[in-house]
Amino acid sequence: MAGRPEQHPSIASVESPRASPVGGFVELDGETYYRIAAYHRLAPFLMSLPSNTDLWMFVASSGGLTAGRVDAEGSLFPYRTADQLSNDHHSTGPLTLIRVTSGSAGRVLWEPFCEANDENREVERNLYKNVVGNRLVFEEVHHGLGLAFRHRWAGCDEFGWVRTATLENKSGERRWVDMLDGLRNILPFGAPLSLYQQASNLVDAYKTSEVEPDTGLGIFALTAGITDRAEALEVLRANTVWCHGPASIRVHLKIDTVAAFRHGRVLTEDRTLHGTSGNYLVSNSFDLGPDETESWHFCSDVGRTHIQIADFCHRIRDEEDIGASITRSLSQARENLRQNVGSADGIEMSGRPESWSHHFANVLFNNMRGGVFDRNHLIPTADFRRFLQTRNTDVAERTNGLLDDLQDEVTVHELHSLVPIRKPLTA
Repeated sequence: MAGRPEQHPSIASVESPRASPVGGFVELDGETYYRIAAYHRLAPFLMSLPSNTDLWMFVASSGGLTAGRVDAEGSLFPYRTADQLSNDHHSTGPLTLIRVTSGSAGRVLWEPFCEANDENREVERNLYKNVVGNRLVFEEVHHGLGLAFRHRWAGCDEFGWVRTATLENKSGERRWVDMLDGLRNILPFGAPLSLYQQASNLVDAYKTSEVEPDTGLGIFALTAGITDRAEALEVLRANTVWCHGPASIRVHLKIDTVAAFRHGRVLTEDRTLHGTSGNYLVSNSFDLGPDETESWHFCSDVGRTHIQIADFCHRIRDEEDIGASITRSLSQARENLRQNVGSADGIEMSGRPESWSHHFANVLFNNMRGGVFDRNHLIPTADFRRFLQTRNTDVAERTNGLLDDLQDEVTVHELHSLVPIRKPLTA
């Protein structure tokens, strides 16, 4: 079948950019991923990123995405249908521009994942998703510049959705880099789903974006609840984005910064932005020696309260190595998801990685739909009591005394032993 990935145990390296897509399992950052080389030559397809908490994300292979917490009303980026997400990479989500200076190539502007490079023979693109399913990596290698850029999406309850970007110098000479990277079209918390889908200009009028000056934390909120009634309606939560990584980054909220960078103009920092879509873009300059890398994180979360935002700002200022905390939290989230699948017998090994990875994914999505048995089928007595009171108050009243004598947790067999056995009715 044309474009169907080959079932190889490994496609660890690609000597030159592939003209057609090919897939296989590889090792990346110490874990197993499935990689599709030249994925951009396939028709755009939709992917989901599960998490061990209430974080959700849908990503198109073209780069457009929507994400948030709990449901569509808790979106970080506009919630759209799959066909719209395929085109949203033009205006929503990650954007990266890199101006490279070297002794041999001079000054070159490189925009990873830009459509203008789709047919560039010097550009190689790869898409990776780990077997656990909660990490997605986009990679572009520019062989002419000797640079590789990749960004990874992963989630954890502590820091929200984390985008980790890495620039690697694969050449044999030093590279001087000016970078603009970040996220576009970030929603404020509390924007009604139906309203921004049908009257986005009205929602824009209520948007306010600001940068906390001491930490660089971006705060995206509504100036007030959107209503046509003569009443005071405050929105006391906000979405947040923060960048951890290279020192001396400059934060920009205006989308005009992108054009200014392309034309080589001096970029001005922004502190506030009102009445238009919010963005969180950072600029920085650094140099990379041969085989050196530079990495940074964007931590984005939804519905943060004043107290949570203040606590996070204190943590940014005071914690000695918050980058290590981000890495640990992401690793723990991955392990929690593995344990969730393991509780439903979803972890197995065989000689065919396609088989056991498919089984893992199948059990994972079954768990997401139907849940799992917690603590080996033990039933918390208090939860069971609340269940009875909700579903059948008469039974709850009749069994109230029986439940008082139970321990905090019981097995299903112990519950069955309390049920009186009634003889069937006879004619």
